[in-house]
Amino acid sequence: MLGFEDDINFIPSWELKENNIYTDLGRKYIGELEILQNKYIVYYISNRNNPLYVKQTLTDINKMFSNDKIIVFLEDFKRMNKRNKYFTISGKSIQVINPTDNNLELIKTIKDVDIYDVVKEIYKGKEILLSNWNKADFMTEDKKYIVFMPFIDTGKLHKLNIAYGDNKESKRNIDILTLKGNRSKINEMLVKSTNIIEIDRYLDKIRNESMLCE
Repeated sequence: MLGFEDDINFIPSWELKENNIYTDLGRKYIGELEILQNKYIVYYISNRNNPLYVKQTLTDINKMFSNDKIIVFLEDFKRMNKRNKYFTISGKSIQVINPTDNNLELIKTIKDVDIYDVVKEIYKGKEILLSNWNKADFMTEDKKYIVFMPFIDTGKLHKLNIAYGDNKESKRNIDILTLKGNRSKINEMLVKSTNIIEIDRYLDKIRNESMLCE
């Protein structure tokens, strides 16, 4: 179902369940993925799974008490909609990824690159600073706030929607950096139109340069 390189640590669910690390209610997760010392509980929703399975999966995520970092591999983004609140669960950082071969390879690419270098490449000629606003990752010197989100992050988008409900915060100039395949779903999820910059070619450039150096 999923294949990862040796340098991405994936522990299948049966090993975790044997060690009683996670609640027995988390019966639908497929394992734990460790990326850059962050541990994510991983779920997979295929096109074969019915709406009830999606609902039960979200219920399990909500009851997962020992980890708030979640990855959901979702074959069809249409399964993420208003009826299930776009997979938004309070207190959980849920990244939703279409499990294409390219995206699985991009997980490795993103793990190996310095995100700051990617952002500098996109905003050439501008000074890039760490954000002084907790809903963004970086900012330019002229106060453009940058949210780095290669894959859909329902927690980050939820925080932006809350900010957009505040008259003062809604006036901030915000860019979201993400993959092309996420654009339409992110636009659907946000309550306010937000500038989206596609990062595919920047990541492809970094990946190709890395392959040449090997």
